[in-house]
Amino acid sequence: MASLRETRFTAWDLSEQELREGSMLSDLAVKRIQNMQSQAAEKVLNLRVDPANPGSFAVEQAYLSGQVDLAQALIDDHRETLVQVNSSQPLSEG
Repeated sequence: MASLRETRFTAWDLSEQELREGSMLSDLAVKRIQNMQSQAAEKVLNLRVDPANPGSFAVEQAYLSGQVDLAQALIDDHRETLVQVNSSQPLSEG
């Protein structure tokens, strides 16, 4: 059973089963995350440096790149979990 961990941020100690279940996303959730990733990546590509405020470019690029990276991490975790689940199940005779 998940238990709240004492930390500066919200963090949970999860069992192996809870980790597996929490990593598995619905097909629609994967598509939504991919859309969000695509939107953030497009914004990165369209960023322009404002000579009057070059620091804002760096901040916005870092923020959007973080969104792209987090989305990819969620998708990768989901895919790795699917591989593990599928390989640990016995082959059905059919």
